[in-house]
Amino acid sequence: MAFGMISSGQATWAQLRRLIEYLPTDARERWPQNDSKPQPTSATSAPMDSKRFTVGAWNFGNMAGVVNNTLDYPWVTRALAGILGTWSEELRFTSCTLSLNTQAALHRDSRNLASSVNLALPCSEFQGGQLFVEDSQGCTSLTSKGPVGHLFSTNEATVFSPKLLHATMPWAGTRLLLLSFHIGQYANLKPLDVQLLTNHGFCIEGSSK
Repeated sequence: MAFGMISSGQATWAQLRRLIEYLPTDARERWPQNDSKPQPTSATSAPMDSKRFTVGAWNFGNMAGVVNNTLDYPWVTRALAGILGTWSEELRFTSCTLSLNTQAALHRDSRNLASSVNLALPCSEFQGGQLFVEDSQGCTSLTSKGPVGHLFSTNEATVFSPKLLHATMPWAGTRLLLLSFHIGQYANLKPLDVQLLTNHGFCIEGSSK
């Protein structure tokens, strides 16, 4: 399926929705700032078949490497990275996640490169599911004691800083997003890892695409 997307030079939402059904769920959910994975509540009216599939680079402390999925599913990796590269040739990203019906509690992506941006591309139709991003000039607060910020629709491409507090609002329907991010410890990737990631379509800070 992924090879077909690459061959045709295009990928539809329906194809991506079908593709994720055949892919494994990430063994470790990417919620390092939280004690447990946030779950959609009844207020979201969203299905509970949540799944995340990540490819590209990982980092933990001073260590960095390549996510196993990248090697196990090379055509899927190239297809997803290719979609992101098509959206913007200027986008720098080491990793990407196909995210189905996952809800993030308020957090910062502390392990991401501070100067990078996260990108969320919608791959399905749904209602709600906005992204809350902190901003001292904002007029929205998740709790009476929480930070203020703005709500951004994820029904269109959304770019935001990983260092700002952000969270997912409730939604209705099937919410499928393609997310990109850039790890902070990219300089600790081995040269062969950098070459592999670049060959698969990732655009790493300081490296030619």
